[in-house]
This record gives sequence, structure tokens and C-alpha cells, in this order.
Amino acid sequence: MNEYTNHQTLSLETYARNSSNYYQQMVDSKGQPYFNIFWTDPAEAAHDWPDFADVTARQLQAVIMLRRMTGMALPIEQTWHQNLLSLIDPDSGLIRRPHTHYAQGDDGDSFLGDQALTLYALLTAYLDDPNEKLRQTILKMIAGLESYVKSTNREKDVLLFGFLIKSLMVCARYLNSEQALNLSAWIVHKTFDEDFMFTHDNKFRQGGHVHSMLRTLVGAADYHI
Repeated sequence: MNEYTNHQTLSLETYARNSSNYYQQMVDSKGQPYFNIFWTDPAEAAHDWPDFADVTARQLQAVIMLRRMTGMALPIEQTWHQNLLSLIDPDSGLIRRPHTHYAQGDDGDSFLGDQALTLYALLTAYLDDPNEKLRQTILKMIAGLESYVKSTNREKDVLLFGFLIKSLMVCARYLNSEQALNLSAWIVHKTFDEDFMFTHDNKFRQGGHVHSMLRTLVGAADYHI
């Protein structure tokens, strides 16, 4: 007997495969996932505003990676892919979240978190299965984002500018998109040189969202590599 006896080998493929039931079952009849799960008796799932794009984009990216890791293709993958594409406005190229009883307000037209996560997921789908139509959709979204961020001065938008950098940088790298690279540069300058989202003592602005701030730092590090 040695120190490794009874230790299980770490297998990320096993963890990925074990999540497949969650992806397939924790959705409504239209394939929309749930942001909220309440520990009631019985437990209850309820929709919230992130379910349209924010959560769906993350889930789509996850099942693509699951398939690549395990060879297991889940039917929900195509549903999520089509649901995301259906939310993209053909004129602006941006996600337009429908107004429902659980997703109301002007964020439905422009929430940058939706845009960033959807852009990242669609680029993942493109790398998995390159096709010109999807490539053009992604490029249209980048153009729409440039137009939007350079014309808005809403404080909640400015707080999320940095959230876009990571997604833009993968588009710059894998699509050779100069527009994505230039927009990343603009946002880095805006975030770190003009609006000072981060202070010199390594703090971020009060009211900032931890996930947004950390994603901003990851994106900025990628830009400066």
C-alpha cells in the first residue's frame, strides 16, 4: 500500500459527462435554461432575465466543450444555438432580449453582459464548426458593439465595458478581426486610463461586480500579451 492507494484519478471527461443530465433536464419546453433554483419542498425552478442570453450562452459553450471532450452530443446544443441566433437584431447585430414578466426594462435592448457572453459562445461554436454565415454574424456583432459602446455614456454600460475585452480578443485572434482588436484597445484605454475602474491600490470602483471586474482584468491581460 502506498500514499496513492484509494485516490481516484481526476478525469475532467467524467465530470463533463456527469453534467449532461443537468443540461438536458433543467430547461423549459422551449429549451430555455433557468437562472433561479429555489430550495423549496419540492424544489422550484424559475426564470429570470439572464436566461435569454447570459445563461444560454454559457450553457451552449459548455455543451460544445462537453462534446469535444467526451464525444457525447446533446440535442439541446442545437436548440440553444438557434435560440441565441434568434435574439440577434439583424440591423444592429446585437442581442435584443424580449420583454417578459421576468425580463423587463431597457437592459433588454443593450445589456453588455448578454453581448459579451453571446459573442464568446458564438466564436466557440464557429471554431468548432467554421461556416461563413456564423462568421459574418459574429463580425456584425463586433461592429454593433463598437457603434454602441462609443455612443453610450450610461454609467452601467461604462462599468461593463471591460467585460467585453475577453470576447473581443478571441475574435481578434481567431477571426483576424482588426475591428475587434481596435475596440479592445479603445476599451482598455477607457477603462484604465480615463475612467479608472481600478485604483492604484488594487481596488475597483464601489458597486462594481466581481465577475465583471475579474473578467476585465483577464481580458486586459490578454490584450497586453
